[in-house]
Amino acid sequence: MILVLLLVLSCGKNGRFHPLCDESSPCDSGLVCVNGRCVTTSQLGCNGGACNDVGEIDTPLSEPLPDSLVDPDCQTDEQCNATGYDRCAPHHRCIAGRCTDELTQPVSCDTSGDTTCRKNRCNPLSGQCEPQSVADGTPCDDGNLCTTNTRCQSGACTGDAVDCTQGKTCATGSCDPTTGCQVDLSQCTCTKDSDCNDENPCNGVERCDTQSGTCTPDNSVKSCDGTTCIYSTDLWPCGDDGDPCTDDVCIKGLCSHALKTGQCAIGGQCVASGTVNPENPCQICDPLRSATGWSVNAGGVCNDNDLCTKDDVCLPDGSCHGVPKCSDSYDCTVDSCTNGTCKHELDGQSCLIDGSCHQTGDPASADASECRICNPLGTGGTSDWSVKPGSCLIAGVCYATGASNPTNKCELCDPSKSVTEWSPRSCDDGRACSFDSCDPTKGCTFDVSTCACSSDNECDDGEPCNGKERCNLQSGTCESDPSVKSCVGQSCTYTTDGQSCDSDAKSCTSDQCTDGACVHTLLAGSCMVDGVCLADGTLATNDSGECRICQSALRTDDWSLVAQTCRIDGVCYAANALNPQNKCEICKPSSSTTSWSPRSCSDGKSCTWDSCSPSLGCRFLANGSGCYIGGSCYSNNQVNPSNACEVCQQSSPSSWTARSCDDGKSCTSDSCNPSVGCTQSANGNGCYIGGACYSSGTTNPSSACQVCDATKPTSWSSKSCDDGISCTDDLCDAASGCKHPVKSGSCLIGGVCYANGALNPQNKCQVCNASASATSWSTRSCQDGLSCTADTCDPTVGCLFSANGQGCYIDGSCYTSNQKNPSNSCEVCKSAKPTKWSVDNTLCDDGLDCTTDSCDTGTQSCKNVYNANSGKCLIAGACYSGGEKNPQNKCQSCDPSRPKTWSGTACPLGQTCNPSWGTCGTTCSASKPCGPCQTCFGGWCTALLCLQGQVCNPQSGICEWIVP
Repeated sequence: MILVLLLVLSCGKNGRFHPLCDESSPCDSGLVCVNGRCVTTSQLGCNGGACNDVGEIDTPLSEPLPDSLVDPDCQTDEQCNATGYDRCAPHHRCIAGRCTDELTQPVSCDTSGDTTCRKNRCNPLSGQCEPQSVADGTPCDDGNLCTTNTRCQSGACTGDAVDCTQGKTCATGSCDPTTGCQVDLSQCTCTKDSDCNDENPCNGVERCDTQSGTCTPDNSVKSCDGTTCIYSTDLWPCGDDGDPCTDDVCIKGLCSHALKTGQCAIGGQCVASGTVNPENPCQICDPLRSATGWSVNAGGVCNDNDLCTKDDVCLPDGSCHGVPKCSDSYDCTVDSCTNGTCKHELDGQSCLIDGSCHQTGDPASADASECRICNPLGTGGTSDWSVKPGSCLIAGVCYATGASNPTNKCELCDPSKSVTEWSPRSCDDGRACSFDSCDPTKGCTFDVSTCACSSDNECDDGEPCNGKERCNLQSGTCESDPSVKSCVGQSCTYTTDGQSCDSDAKSCTSDQCTDGACVHTLLAGSCMVDGVCLADGTLATNDSGECRICQSALRTDDWSLVAQTCRIDGVCYAANALNPQNKCEICKPSSSTTSWSPRSCSDGKSCTWDSCSPSLGCRFLANGSGCYIGGSCYSNNQVNPSNACEVCQQSSPSSWTARSCDDGKSCTSDSCNPSVGCTQSANGNGCYIGGACYSSGTTNPSSACQVCDATKPTSWSSKSCDDGISCTDDLCDAASGCKHPVKSGSCLIGGVCYANGALNPQNKCQVCNASASATSWSTRSCQDGLSCTADTCDPTVGCLFSANGQGCYIDGSCYTSNQKNPSNSCEVCKSAKPTKWSVDNTLCDDGLDCTTDSCDTGTQSCKNVYNANSGKCLIAGACYSGGEKNPQNKCQSCDPSRPKTWSGTACPLGQTCNPSWGTCGTTCSASKPCGPCQTCFGGWCTALLCLQGQVCNPQSGICEWIVP
């Protein structure tokens, strides 16, 4: 027989069993306490003998009651979480009357339909996703080109209508949401200033009123004469262009930025007139020539970096050049310079004697006989006079070679021996048979009376076999030719043919016997002139200037002329040498080497007349077209490149004229600098400005803001407009003089300066508002822009800001009711105390009814202290009522006298407490069975439950049907 245990379920008073009961807390009438829970007998199938007199089951159940039979711990989620919890955040749930330990997942809302102004968000009060509006005023884009200033309002994006007229009263406009504004300006007279030129000067510079679309005349026009207008703003200071070189003033109604007088604007820098370019001394600031670039500093001192020049100056073309450092002023020397070292070498055709140059062949002017000449190859070399070749200078008298001593004909001029003394005459005629002698009055005498012959002609005996007879000049006798070998008729053969001989005693001949005679053949590279042997290159020593030379390639029997020389009247001259008798003739070998050629005197200059004088030579005279000075042409009034204080004057065309620097002004001192030229400097008599004189204190005719200050005489000095008031700008109107407008950001009230924002000392409801009025007090605005304040002003105290009941006004800021103090988490805004923070202990509510909750404003931390008067226990962070069981161990319960820990259950002897039920009972096992009508359930003996209509037989221990 299989027994089926069945619990017939029905609802108790709360739909489930009463949760707790014990001896001190019995169940209500009609209920029985089973294992600490109140149940009905019908629910347990308690019938007849299974229950005791009070309806209790005699034997406790061995297992805890199922949840379905237990009275619930909770009915809603609120009972499982702190008061006011966020239902969108993870939280505990109440399921089947029990609070879950695990937290729910946070609520995630679908945002696919979100807009800038409306978002799908979770409502923390309901835990449901709901569309929510963003804060009003949040910028948004409605996609409509016809709106502007778009912003969120009540969840929708709204904006202001676009003004398609652009603020112009003359315009009409329409708008398309997708394409935007369409503006019609056809009714506007103008849209920009350039549309308003009516060519009427009396309207001045017209302007376009872009709002009305009409042209308006220039109010700055003061007066007009029909073509030219005078502006009332002329010479007023205007916007600074940042360039220190410009005067920023109004001209004809416009802001002009003209360069200041005496200044150059170069490379973004302002340069004073007369300033030399530090990178190029040949450039200078000269506003009269160029106000925007450097001008040539002609005559300025510079350095051409050439060691071989001196006195370097800037030329009119801007280049730097100096004069040769090594010029010695001698036209017969070749001046050269190497790394600054000078050399002065004669040109090879001249002599430098006693500081004067002389051409080759030039006679000494002191010699009437012209016996001494310039001969670089002669006895005097290049530094002294040389005796003319072929001459002797004896006792101041010039003698030709071979000339006899007038007082002793046994002496003669022999330059080969001496050119200054008489040389003994040789009277040897080379004949041994003659008697040679010399007579001082007659000269050499030769007595040949004792000689048989004196020449070969005297020795021809007509006999061919004697050969060619010779006269032996030494013996004076005729001799037959021993070389004849044989003769046939008139023809002879000589045995000496081909033999060497030396009958002529000449070193320049090859001597050989031919046909019985000694033949003398001239050797190569030699000449024989007048019986004298000469080697190639030998000069004729008896020539004045030595212009004849042995040059065998041209001829061997006479002298050849040296290249680029002439030999005229027995005197040698170098090419281009002047005729001493006629300086209009020169040696010109290309024309003639034996006569003088006409001299060309053309200098190729347009300013000269070219002519020639036999005594003076070429002459180049100024022809009236400017000046001819130092070999160069200059135009009238042209400045001397080497001295800026000299000029060319046609009245004195051949020399420089002193330059006049007088400017005719009484306030200047005029001077001249050879490097710079004329300079004018103020002399202390007033001012010298812009080329004009002004007396001290005179106002600038172009600006009433500038005066002449004799201590600074070369430029206008600013006029002092200082009024001694710190808050005024001391300005000067070029037309009317000093002005004193109040400085921006300041007020001048009653002669006293106040900074912008300063309060009236007599009325603190008045303030200096420079933008409204710089000369009188303005009403003070006390609007602090805060919605929680009532704004007022008291003349004595000033602005007052008091809370208006809308939230709190604390330390100058607004807070909504119940808003926490950002600096102290224990404090909140309470409208009842709107100006101070209020302590709010509810902020520290821990949700436990057995604790007293408070907030420590000092530490800004919560204090949750056990409340001994609560009659409950505080165990492991939870409150339990007196007698309430430990959920984890039903054998433990809350004892308020021991509120911080669980109290145990006392059982009768032989019984123990079941922690699952919290009731005392008997344990059981396979080796320890339970008694009759009991069953072992979970290790505990429990009453056997029978079906309705059955009862357990204590004898058999089984359920039996009750028989009626």
